[in-house]
Amino acid sequence: MSEFDDLPPHDIEAEEAVLGAAMVEPDQIPGIAAVVRPAHFFREKHGWILEAIETLYQRDGRTGVNAVTIAHELAAKDRLETIGGQTFLHDVI
Repeated sequence: MSEFDDLPPHDIEAEEAVLGAAMVEPDQIPGIAAVVRPAHFFREKHGWILEAIETLYQRDGRTGVNAVTIAHELAAKDRLETIGGQTFLHDVI
C-alpha cells in the first residue's frame, strides 16, 4: 500500500476550473455555491479562494468579483501569498 492509497478522490484541475468559472462568469456563483462549499476542495487554498469569491459576491454582487478584488480579500486575511499570489489567480482564470 502506498501513501496515495489513503488520499480521498480529488481532481485539482476540476477544482481550478470551478474557481476560474466563478471568476470569469460571476453570474454562476449562486449555482456554484449551491453545490460546492469551500470545505469540499481537496486543496485548502482552493477553498479559501471560493470563500473570498462568495464573500465578495454577497457584499458587492457580480460586479465586485474579479481577480483584483479577490486578491485584496485574500490579502486582508493574510492568505494571498500562501495561495501563490495574483499570479495563481490569473493562471486559474
